[in-house]
Amino acid sequence: MHPWATSTARGRVTEVTVLTPIKRGFIPGEYRTYEERLRSLLASLNERANAGIPTPISAIATIHFARWFIVRPEQYLRYSAVKGVEYEAAPPAGVDPHASPPTLPANVPAPYSPDYRPADKMPPPDAPVLPSWLVFTSNYDGDLKAYIRMFSERIASEMDRIWSNCEGYPRAGARDFERFWLYVRAHQIETNAFFAAYPDLSVARVQQLRVFKDQFDAFVVRTRGPDGKSVADIAALFDEFVIEQQAYTKDFPDEAGLYDNEQTDRFSELRKWRRQT
Repeated sequence: MHPWATSTARGRVTEVTVLTPIKRGFIPGEYRTYEERLRSLLASLNERANAGIPTPISAIATIHFARWFIVRPEQYLRYSAVKGVEYEAAPPAGVDPHASPPTLPANVPAPYSPDYRPADKMPPPDAPVLPSWLVFTSNYDGDLKAYIRMFSERIASEMDRIWSNCEGYPRAGARDFERFWLYVRAHQIETNAFFAAYPDLSVARVQQLRVFKDQFDAFVVRTRGPDGKSVADIAALFDEFVIEQQAYTKDFPDEAGLYDNEQTDRFSELRKWRRQT
C-alpha cells in the first residue's frame, strides 16, 4: 500500500500540501525552460490577484487560503552535503558557524541546474540530479477528495497549465479526475503543525459575517444623532434592519459553492410585507 500522507483538520477546515518536481530542460519548440514558463504563469496569476481580477482559484468558494511557490536547489541544499557539490570551507576555530547564514554553494545554480547553467559549462557525469520543486499549499472547507474534485470539474484547464510543467502529471490532465486525484495524493506531504484562524466557520460564513458587520455598522451610524443618542424612530428602523438581514446572504455561495437565487424573491416579499405593516 502506498504510504500516502493524510490531511490534518481543525474543526471544519482542512489543509493540504503538495510537492511536485518541475521538469528539467527546455520546452520543445521554445527558448524557455519549464521552470521559466511556470514562473511566468504564477507571476501573472499573482498580478491578477493584486489588481483585483478573479483568478482560477476564485471559482472555488471553499478556499480559505492557497498558494504556489517554487523552491530551487540552492535554497533546499543550504546546510546539506551532497556528493559532487562543493560547499564552503568549515569556519575557522572559534567562529560560530551559526552567527550568519553561510554563503550558497557557488556551483549549484550553474553546473547542477541545467535550466540556468552557462552554455559552455556542463555538469560532470556523476553530478546529482537537483530539480526545482513546485509547492502547493491550501486551507479549505471539507474533505480533500471533494476539494480536488472541484479543481477537476471547474478549473481543469488552469490546473493543467500549472502542473503540466511538473514530472509525472497525467497526460489527460485534471479532467481525468481519478488520475489527477492519484497524482495529488502521491505527491502530498505530511503537515506537522496546522493552525486555522476560524476552524468552526466556512468561507461562505466568514464572508456573510463580514457583510453583516458592515451593515450593522451602517445601521448604528444611521440610528445615532449628533449627541450620540438613538433617533426617535429607532424601533421601526431596527425592525426594518432585522427583516433585511434575513436576506443578507444574497450573492454568497453555500458550503458547496452554490448560490441561492431564491433569496432575491424572498427579500422582495419581506420588503412588501414591511410596507404593508
